[in-house]
Amino acid sequence: MRILIANKYYFMKGGAERLLFNTKAVLEAHGHEVVPFAVRFARNEPTPHARYFVDPPAGEDAVQLEQFRLRPANVPRMMLTAFYSPQARRRIREAIRRERVDLVYMINVSNYISPSIVDGAHAEGVPVVHALVDYHLVCPNATFNRPGKDRCLDCFPGKYWHGVVHRCVGRSLAASAMRAAVMFFDDLTRIYRRVDAFVCLTPFMRDVLERRGFERSKLHVALTPIDCTGLRVGTEDDGTFLYVGRVSREKGVDVLVEAAKLMRSWNSRVLIIGETSGRHARECVARAAQGGGAPVEFLGPRYGDEMLGYLRRCRATVMPSRCIDNLPNALLESFAVGKPIVGSDYEGITVVVRDGENGLTFRPGDPADLAAKLDALAGDVDRARQMGLAGRRLVEAEHSPERHYESLMRAFEAARAHRTPAR
Repeated sequence: MRILIANKYYFMKGGAERLLFNTKAVLEAHGHEVVPFAVRFARNEPTPHARYFVDPPAGEDAVQLEQFRLRPANVPRMMLTAFYSPQARRRIREAIRRERVDLVYMINVSNYISPSIVDGAHAEGVPVVHALVDYHLVCPNATFNRPGKDRCLDCFPGKYWHGVVHRCVGRSLAASAMRAAVMFFDDLTRIYRRVDAFVCLTPFMRDVLERRGFERSKLHVALTPIDCTGLRVGTEDDGTFLYVGRVSREKGVDVLVEAAKLMRSWNSRVLIIGETSGRHARECVARAAQGGGAPVEFLGPRYGDEMLGYLRRCRATVMPSRCIDNLPNALLESFAVGKPIVGSDYEGITVVVRDGENGLTFRPGDPADLAAKLDALAGDVDRARQMGLAGRRLVEAEHSPERHYESLMRAFEAARAHRTPAR
């Protein structure tokens, strides 16, 4: 099968791109041919298919919304890529025809490509499957979280104006209004209802979409994959507690900093890996510098083997999310190297973290409860080791690339059955 995978970035940037490249690898290992379709950014991986890529909204180096410059020439393109891009629709049709594509697998296209490619694929008689890496179909900022309210469901279902009132997208009224308008437009045109099948990375995501009115028969669960074969279990233990990810409010890093100050195990350390240039990150750094409790060290970004080195040496990893995560890759990587998780008691984490078995859960947003759980593992290295090994067994059994592939094929075949090719 020739499969076109559409994602706005074709370089490693976040969880969506991890899914993109992992899926590409497993599909090619099973004999399928993969055609990437993305935005033309300077950081993209080289590919002969780049000639089909769509123009960037604000330049090849502007990959984040905050990097966009509102020049008169950029505004129409930004509006089209957010709402409905004729260029993306045209270019995906060209790619499908020239590359003889059998199916389009859409991952993250919002704001930069637009869902117009659904209509482009259907015009060529090709089915579309959409992988849902976040909650962008039902929440303006895609996290079910806003300043002042964790686990926010105010916009669900279809009340997107709440996102404007609370400035949920980057605390910007303009950005929030734009995102809400796009979501109202998508609902009005029903373009996502024309997708032939959805891949939900957790059962919770499937339930959310079903409650929102999407057809249950189109919703397929394919748990996020991780290949453990090249990841050895970390046998070292330096007693540290490690966070890896965005240093942002919805990820609860401020909760972790406060919890460290309340810990009784002062010989422990909390290490935070992630970019610290944002406003919330700078606030967390300043708060940690005031001292008290277990020391907190911000290490900045770390990648590849360096990041895995910290992961293999830690006592446990911490997922202090204020938002409903959609099964973060960092969680699976922790289990893959045999380290337990101390995580928020939210659906996106508890789908794999089983309290007392392979990790511990705490009340979201509660530093005292998090501190108590960290102290419990700080004083029991054997318990932490056994929990970590239980986590390894879980991802080997339930999150293998082969199991993900089998689930993906069921979604692909259902989509092909739903749409009879016109060619």
